[in-house]
Amino acid sequence: QRLADRLLCTALAGNPASQELAGTLYFQGRARKGNVLPRDTSRARHMLMAAANRGRHLAMQRLAELELADGHPYEAALWTHVAYVIHGNPPTSTLPLRRRIDALVSPDARLDADVLHKVASIREAMEAN
Repeated sequence: QRLADRLLCTALAGNPASQELAGTLYFQGRARKGNVLPRDTSRARHMLMAAANRGRHLAMQRLAELELADGHPYEAALWTHVAYVIHGNPPTSTLPLRRRIDALVSPDARLDADVLHKVASIREAMEAN
């Protein structure tokens, strides 16, 4: 529990790696062995969004999973496309997720524009650090 408290303190202080891990743990909940944090998609989204907006690759992938699970395929597509533009080809382990998202959301001008805007914002945040 003390380790989780320390993690949350550093996450709330703005550490993107801690935000990514805390968001992942909130998303997985106590179903993950050894995790003391409860499943809380609202907190998971908040932490993962903060980390993803600072360029954290895993946070982008987890956020896509969370958005798809919550019935938001457009947002899931946005994060998978942003991750691809910033980090390149995704790991093969994420291909099933990408296929499910691509079956629900076809790329279009709106998605392309949203991706470019988000990428520019993230790159600016990454350069500021």
